[in-house]
Amino acid sequence: MGKATPFRTTDFSTRIKKFSDPGLPHTEINFSPHDDARAAEILDQVTAQLQNPSTKSVLFAVMEMGDTSTGTLIRALRDLHKNDSIYTYGVTDN
Repeated sequence: MGKATPFRTTDFSTRIKKFSDPGLPHTEINFSPHDDARAAEILDQVTAQLQNPSTKSVLFAVMEMGDTSTGTLIRALRDLHKNDSIYTYGVTDN
């Protein structure tokens, strides 16, 4: 058995890590891999945050994003780069 299967049941894979220190921006980190349902939930939450009018900056790293990728996050990231009023910095990999 590989290491990914047992990791999917740990708190690191199933819970959001939130940082809420005064002076820090709103920060949440999700570690992968996830099962398909959890992955879809996370991607939909990120998409909603990207589309929120109060969002001013986005730092991201998205793996397995190619020309044939589908889903709300892919479209939201592509649209995000068209908006000069939001600072974005990130990497995508496929």
